[in-house]
Amino acid sequence: MGMIAEESFVKAMAARGLSHGQSQKLWDVYQRYEIPVSFLLDADLPVFAMSQQLSRYQGTDGPVLVDVQCLEHLVAMVRAAEEDGIRLMACSAYRSYEYQAQLVQAKRQRGESWGQIFKLVAPPGCSEHHTGRAVDFVCPETLEAADPLTANFAGTSAYRWLCAHAGAYGFAESYPTGNRAGFLPEPWHWCWQSER
Repeated sequence: MGMIAEESFVKAMAARGLSHGQSQKLWDVYQRYEIPVSFLLDADLPVFAMSQQLSRYQGTDGPVLVDVQCLEHLVAMVRAAEEDGIRLMACSAYRSYEYQAQLVQAKRQRGESWGQIFKLVAPPGCSEHHTGRAVDFVCPETLEAADPLTANFAGTSAYRWLCAHAGAYGFAESYPTGNRAGFLPEPWHWCWQSER
């Protein structure tokens, strides 16, 4: 794909449901971080607007931000897990387009190819974290690992609890094995879909 003009990009994002303002922010991020826009335009992935209504929730390393509509469901789910002896801890939730681009840039600086990066990290604009409704969980069994966000989470009692109960709170595992997005499995990543 050749060079794409800003106006064409903004129109393409509007056709995928983003407001003009959010489309412009996303364009600016791709330009600032020198990420080829073709990864977003060619991706068969949904594009997400950044939440404009966020609230603080206590995460593992301090507060994380979650969408206000999601907050009460997250709190209720974590409390229910605690009542069952399961400790769920949020280590990541809302991410801006810029923060997502910084994650991509960090992997680029470590020498990873674009293809490797986008198997693990969604292109800016395509992360459910932008909505403030996606939460990455850790638990005591994975917290001490060098990277607590590991496939080993799938072997924990916390993961089994989420599989059995998260749906009652409107949460679903976004990226199980063989997911439609083509991402590697992320058993720690759960997104609030809506009230059920």
